[in-house]
Amino acid sequence: MSKATDIANLANSIDADSLNGKVEDANATANTIPVRDNDTAIIGKNQCTAWAVASYDGTNIIIHDSYNVASITRVDAGKGVLTFLNDMNNTDYLIVGSNDGYLTVSSYVQYDSQIGSKSASSFGFRCVGHDGSVQELKNASILVFGGK
Repeated sequence: MSKATDIANLANSIDADSLNGKVEDANATANTIPVRDNDTAIIGKNQCTAWAVASYDGTNIIIHDSYNVASITRVDAGKGVLTFLNDMNNTDYLIVGSNDGYLTVSSYVQYDSQIGSKSASSFGFRCVGHDGSVQELKNASILVFGGK
């Protein structure tokens, strides 16, 4: 038998009445991935809880747009501390980001505990180029998921 025949036989054997309402339930469930077994409510786990687009102008860090970000303090070239406007409930959050870099060298944003420990109110970060060098902020996009 071919795979097409197997699929056709399977489709013919399914009772449409027994599936009534199940497809919608399956689609809703497929879009939710529990993080831990004890999670009873997944609401908010997939939402960005803070974000910022920022750059350094040679003197100050300028926040061009943001959500739930009070400030970004420059510690050194390409290094800073992001402070939340409203604290997270915990430190179980993910930090991701990108940075345009300079001289057409793109970089990414990573958490750096040596700059500032991860807390409910803030975290330290650095912008790292593909070669491992620290890159100054230039249109950096920093996103935070979780923590709520």
